[in-house]
This record gives sequence, C-alpha cells and structure tokens, in this order.
Amino acid sequence: MTQVLITIAALCSKHNITEEQFSNATKVIANGRKAFYIVESLSAPGQEYRVEWNDEYHCLQCLPHNGEACKASANGLQCWHKRAALAVEEHEQAKVRARRKLEQAEIEATPQYQAEQLQQAMYELEALHEELLASQRATA
Repeated sequence: MTQVLITIAALCSKHNITEEQFSNATKVIANGRKAFYIVESLSAPGQEYRVEWNDEYHCLQCLPHNGEACKASANGLQCWHKRAALAVEEHEQAKVRARRKLEQAEIEATPQYQAEQLQQAMYELEALHEELLASQRATA
C-alpha cells in the first residue's frame, strides 16, 4: 500500500512560512478538548503567541500568551503565527491519516480478517442463491 504524507517543506510552501516558523508552533490541547497553538516569536526571544479558533467570529485569532500582542494582528493583518498553526494542524492530520491507513493494512493482512471476509462473502453468495431459487419457483 502506498502512503502519502505531505512533507514539512511542502506545508511550509503551501502556507507561505519558513521551516523555522513551522518548528516554532506547538499544538496544545486544553482539558482534553479545545486545541490551540503556542507560537514562539522569531523577532522577540521568549515572546509567545496563542493562536486559537474564535467561535464568535468564526476565525483564527492570534493572542498574546506571555507578553505583547502580535503587531500584525493588532493592526488587523494576517500574521505568520496563524499560518504556522494551520501548517502544524495539517501535518498532525496527515500523520493521523497515515497511522490509520497503516493500522488498517495490518488488520486486513491478518488471516482472521481474511477468513471473516471470506465467510461474509459466502453468506452473501448463499443469500443470492436462495433469492434466485425463490425467483425461479415463483415463475414456474
């Protein structure tokens, strides 16, 4: 089975960010439910921004996490912090899909799975045969 996992370089190109910007974004899941991203500033060491979904306005927002507000967001502009968060999320989703495909392939390769599929096919064939016999009796 061929698995396609998008590369970080391709994600960076798609979201117009550098690999360094990509590596500065980290996904966080609060209370096991809501995800947000902590993105470290490249221009101000130690400064972090919190990128999260705003349910009220249906958009991503870049908020200060431990200091000043993002200058681009404060001026109503799109910032690279949001794009980095989107790239990290897309990468996470691609990894989950790849893991699931691998698990599915491993399960489908087991003799037990193949026997179950053969048994199901036999039941379906038997049901079709019974249906055909019933149809022939009705027309006779």
